[in-house]
Amino acid sequence: MACSRANDERLVDAIIALIGARPEAIISLDGRDLRLRDALIEVTALGPAPDTLFQLISYVTGGDTRLKAKRLAEGEDPDGDLDKLDVLGTLHKFAGVKLGPEAFVEALERQQPRLYSISSSPLTAEDRLTLTVDKLHYRLGQRERFGVASTFLDELVAPGQTLMAYVQKAHAFALPADPSVPVIMIGPGTGVAPFRAFVQHRAAVAAPGKNWLFYGHQRRQTDFFYETEWSRLQKSGVLNRLTLAWSRDGTEKSMCRIGCGRSGMIYGRGSKRARISMSAVMPSAWRAMTNGRWLTWWPATAGAPARRLLPMSR
Repeated sequence: MACSRANDERLVDAIIALIGARPEAIISLDGRDLRLRDALIEVTALGPAPDTLFQLISYVTGGDTRLKAKRLAEGEDPDGDLDKLDVLGTLHKFAGVKLGPEAFVEALERQQPRLYSISSSPLTAEDRLTLTVDKLHYRLGQRERFGVASTFLDELVAPGQTLMAYVQKAHAFALPADPSVPVIMIGPGTGVAPFRAFVQHRAAVAAPGKNWLFYGHQRRQTDFFYETEWSRLQKSGVLNRLTLAWSRDGTEKSMCRIGCGRSGMIYGRGSKRARISMSAVMPSAWRAMTNGRWLTWWPATAGAPARRLLPMSR
């Protein structure tokens, strides 16, 4: 599902203060007249600074400042701090540069809807759907950073508030048409969201095929999403196997090794990057079918070779 989002007002106010503009100043943006503050909250993206912002700074400055801005606009990293340069960080770096409010906003990228996998089946509740959102919060340099969409949904949306959203179909990523086909689902962290919906669906239609879920995160005590539900589904026989891995429950940061029988292994770190890369396995639409006592998987991509991976009886 694609959700609209809005930027944190605290971030927007800090940006307005740095460019020395009035929040209520009227600007023309994409054919509309908007207050500056509203445009920054509702329309613009305030994450990594775009090249167009560095270009704008190079146009209104001179000397070494202009050269540095031009190099950044060309993708270079003259001071080794490009990874820290979101829009606010860029304004701090080039403090004192005078930017007109309308030109500044025009130089920014536009917000895009945030896509989340739906984590519930319509067969369980026709009038409700759920999302699995892990609030992003980290420190980079001297500043705390917050995920735009996750912070918006967690802090800025009131219960009962109406949001702009739409459902975007996930092509070639669905349960097999034959309910007797066993499925293996690999969903670390919030990547487990679509597989919760899959298991709910299989339970609702009493699918005879077996269901095996691999789930991993950092710490079991705080990061075991839907623990009670998975336990209930195991007891009811819907979820035949649940294989878990926790990367931070030991004394050291370690590899999460998920055993998959004798013929194959899947490895992954308990880091944000690994969770992303492991989640990326599933959107390629792996399909499962039994082949004797072995499970054969192949990606939906035409011509991709099949791989014999797992003994389903284990």
